[in-house]
Amino acid sequence: MPYPWSAHDVLTASDLNAAIGTGIVTTGLTLSSYTPTLTQSATVTKTVEFASYHTVAGITSVVVSMNVTGTGTAANAVLIGVPVAQSSFRAQGQGAIFDASTSTWYHGVAVFVSSTVVQIFPNASTTALGVSSFTAALASGDKVCLNLQYL
Repeated sequence: MPYPWSAHDVLTASDLNAAIGTGIVTTGLTLSSYTPTLTQSATVTKTVEFASYHTVAGITSVVVSMNVTGTGTAANAVLIGVPVAQSSFRAQGQGAIFDASTSTWYHGVAVFVSSTVVQIFPNASTTALGVSSFTAALASGDKVCLNLQYL
């Protein structure tokens, strides 16, 4: 379906709202809340500070921030559930884990390991960049964040 506007047109909210349901915009432009899963070998209890998503033109964007209240298992992957199954394993995102016991942020790449689960793969340990791998168990006071876009 061709777009009802031309390149460089200034679009209004009314224009975008009119496009919803026409196939140009496949779902609403508002954020929807969801409750993500968090595991590290087993389910980790947490409070969800923020977990929202939206899908526009087939691209889903997910933003998550969780405060850990339980414990995980050291040396295991940190996995986060997403609300919409991916269709192509094409993803672009990042994740971060805050270890409260050391006051250290661990940054990584968010990659699908199944159609609805993302793993935070740690960046290579680089002291100069302040980045290192996360091998500790998640524990109360830690934080897990995710920012992801996918098809």
